[in-house]
Amino acid sequence: MCNNDAIALGVLASLKNVGYGTAEKPFPVITGMDCDIANIKAIKSGEISMTVFKDNRIIAKKAAEVMDCVLHDKTPQAGDAFETTFNNGVCDVTAFLIAPEVIDKDNYQAVLFDSGYYSEDQLK
Repeated sequence: MCNNDAIALGVLASLKNVGYGTAEKPFPVITGMDCDIANIKAIKSGEISMTVFKDNRIIAKKAAEVMDCVLHDKTPQAGDAFETTFNNGVCDVTAFLIAPEVIDKDNYQAVLFDSGYYSEDQLK
């Protein structure tokens, strides 16, 4: 498991350099996070198993809603997000957590392309 897609691609390249990716030495499970196009291509080809998707459209919308509430002296509402608090060492801070989604060869089309997050041209 890699902490982002760029590192997952580096792991993939290193494994290829030492002979993985054959019937005798199949790739281990490689995962990343961020849904970079290069990783989606590697998922499609079977070289990378999965990546974790955090839809920036949803995150940006929630951030804008929170900022609008702050500017208008209102209390933000969780809506579709999970509301929790974190203590920053000074006080409890409300946080809205957006659930990430596992992307693999079975769902990348529906989640990333059919939703309009990426276009088919970007996958070429």
